[in-house]
Amino acid sequence: MELIFSLRRKEIVEMEPVVAEVKERWPALFTEAEIKEEFHRITNKNLIDDFGAGLNQHTPRLVQLYLARRTAFPPEMDKLLGRLDEEVKDM
Repeated sequence: MELIFSLRRKEIVEMEPVVAEVKERWPALFTEAEIKEEFHRITNKNLIDDFGAGLNQHTPRLVQLYLARRTAFPPEMDKLLGRLDEEVKDM
C-alpha cells in the first residue's frame, strides 16, 4: 500500500469518490492495521500513541463534565464513574 500511496492520494483528491467507491477500489484501507499505517504515512505520527496522549490530556475535564451531569447518563456510566473514583482514591 505504501508503494501506491501517491497514486491513491491523487485519485482520491482529484476524483473525489464517495466512500463506497474507495472501499471497493482500496478495501485494505478499511482494516485497522492499514488505517494506522495510512495515518502514519500522512502525518508521520503514530495514531494510537497520539490518540492516547490526547485522551489523557482531556480525561480530567471529561470526568468533570460527566460528574457535573451525572444524572443525565445511564446507570452504567454512574458505575463506571464510581469505579474511577475508587481508583483515584487508591492512588
